Amino acid sequence: MVRISNRTWRRLWGEETRAVDAWARRLGRNDCASALPKTLDQEHMTEKKLTSRAEGRANLRAAS
Repeated sequence: MVRISNRTWRRLWGEETRAVDAWARRLGRNDCASALPKTLDQEHMTEKKLTSRAEGRANLRAAS
């Protein structure tokens, strides 16, 4: 598994958000562009929860 710093993750996430937002606006889909930040934030939170759960399970197995 590749680990990246939280700062790097936030930077990459911000770049992705801006790129998708710009792409949607360029296509004239302002409705989509306005919904994207919320959707991407939800995806980010889900990823953090899944990572936390996976790491917790790995730690429990290692402790056994």
